[in-house]
Amino acid sequence: MKKDPKAVLTANRRRAEDGDKWAQEKLGMRLLAGDGVTRDEHEAKKWLQLAAEQGSQSATRTLEEINLRAPSRPAQSFKAEMERGLQLSFRGDHQMAAEAFFNCTEMAPADPAPCYNAACSYALAGQVDWACRYLNEAIDRGMEYSELVQDPDRDHIFGNDHRYAEVWLTAEQRSREARLHERDAKASARKAAMAEAELLARG
Repeated sequence: MKKDPKAVLTANRRRAEDGDKWAQEKLGMRLLAGDGVTRDEHEAKKWLQLAAEQGSQSATRTLEEINLRAPSRPAQSFKAEMERGLQLSFRGDHQMAAEAFFNCTEMAPADPAPCYNAACSYALAGQVDWACRYLNEAIDRGMEYSELVQDPDRDHIFGNDHRYAEVWLTAEQRSREARLHERDAKASARKAAMAEAELLARG
């Protein structure tokens, strides 16, 4: 019995979203070739990158080949690429905006801001899993829970999807742990200073 191509593709995407590196690579190759789907090199590279990060050598080689044949263009500065992303976002081209912000995440690997901007763009494009991925990356880079909740557009952008609720909870827990760690570190520093003072007084 012949399998339904749409059902096969749906199952492939589901396994890829669950973190299966072989499914991620296969989905990336399908998107790259336009095999049963609309060809989308940008989306293909994202899935291939995820597979490569999990150790797929063939996905790594494919990415290298894509980059080698890509037409060269003048290097964009971080500021220029951020501005391009914002302009695309204002125009409603959220997929292209996400790509610009993704470029910024690589230009400034410690800055949480482009990750958060990428997350917003993916959310507005309806790509919840990618939005969550970059929200978590922003948190990993040091974005505080207080910064996330201060965004007046947060509810409009992210809505009530339970996957976002899990990210907010993670951010809140990390912020709480960071505050406790900072408090304990200050307490330890005070104790050490007092002990040193006592030793000096005795001497």
